[in-house]
Amino acid sequence: MDKNSKKILKFLCKNNSNRYSIISLSKEFPEIPKDHLIEIVHFLYKENYVRYISDSSISITNKGITYISVSRSNWISKNIVAILSLIVSICAFIEATISLFLQLK
Repeated sequence: MDKNSKKILKFLCKNNSNRYSIISLSKEFPEIPKDHLIEIVHFLYKENYVRYISDSSISITNKGITYISVSRSNWISKNIVAILSLIVSICAFIEATISLFLQLK
């Protein structure tokens, strides 16, 4: 799934009570060309991330909502060591800076 597909899926997840058409999505994402937007919506429909409510309105499915939360959890679980090491290094830097200023006085 490319960056634009994830962006549209996140948008639909945040606004899951609303129904959107291709035209309204193209107004929300003017940087994405309309033909590419149609391909993205068709891909999301084919993979069951969105469903058609009427002829032109789409809504996110439970699979689409789950994908967003799972992808966020995957990113955190892959990078947890780096995140924790960054927090520890910032704390060590602050402690070293404070002890240096206390020694100078």
